[in-house]
Amino acid sequence: MAHLNGRPLLIFGSSPPRIYLNDVNVRYGVHIALLRQQNAADQNRAASGPNCPGVTEEGERIAIRGVLGELAMYFFLRLFFQPINWFAYSPTRIHGRAELEHFIDVKTRGEPWHNLVVDPDDDPAWAYVSVLAEHPYYHITGWEWGVDCQQPQHWRNGAYYLKPKRSIDDLLVEVESRRKIRGC
Repeated sequence: MAHLNGRPLLIFGSSPPRIYLNDVNVRYGVHIALLRQQNAADQNRAASGPNCPGVTEEGERIAIRGVLGELAMYFFLRLFFQPINWFAYSPTRIHGRAELEHFIDVKTRGEPWHNLVVDPDDDPAWAYVSVLAEHPYYHITGWEWGVDCQQPQHWRNGAYYLKPKRSIDDLLVEVESRRKIRGC
């Protein structure tokens, strides 16, 4: 698990939950994103999927936004559970490994009208959390199970697109249940 300096600020009373990332958090997130991008380039692999430009300047920008969304979700979960498992970086391929708590994958989007995007090869057993990046604020807008995302009615342009409808409270209940099973 990554060790982080600096504390985020949760804006209480906001719906959806909103996390503020300070400069220390952002620098750490950028560092992780650039490590991931460099690792992809070193292994001659680019990000896959219809919405991934690969190892380019645009890909770097999307990777940074994605990691900052993961970081916001990490801090949100830490308000309720400690420790939190975050697979921030591995020098080997991390595809097929959930980012948080062994089953949560964060999908960060840049515009309020953007949908949650789930790729065809994403694990249907995982929870996909939608985070809206309005830097320095990150809004946790909802989530869906992969199996519910990967339905024919959501398919277009090589991926599944939908507005998440599940409450973040339901995800917290699921995390608590899985942590009890793991003995956390």
